[in-house]
Amino acid sequence: MQYIAKHVDIFNRIIKTYSTLNIQYPPFSDEQIHAIPSLFILDCSFDIQNRKILINEKILSEQEIFVLLYLRTIELIQICIDIYNEFERKTKELPLIPLKNGIAFIGMNRSLKNITNTIDPYAWDSFI
Repeated sequence: MQYIAKHVDIFNRIIKTYSTLNIQYPPFSDEQIHAIPSLFILDCSFDIQNRKILINEKILSEQEIFVLLYLRTIELIQICIDIYNEFERKTKELPLIPLKNGIAFIGMNRSLKNITNTIDPYAWDSFI
């Protein structure tokens, strides 16, 4: 998260220059990053007909929304890093370091806890 906050201007500029996406990362201070909870629960509902998972963002804190934006756009951030290193970086500037695959860590953590890596939208029916 600190990495994104540190390079937010670069990421926002690249997204605006090279895409039509309406995504901009908010400025985030070190204090805000350190206030990110280590665990939070997403209130989700499943729209089975449209094959969507809806997340109630109204109940999330500013930090939790930042984490959710990161999870939703991790590939975009990596693409921004690649574009910066390949086309935008000045010769004397250090390249941005590619991200580690955080999603893989989440998947690994889930498998260690015997939680499946897939979300079954019909699971709720089995509890009724």
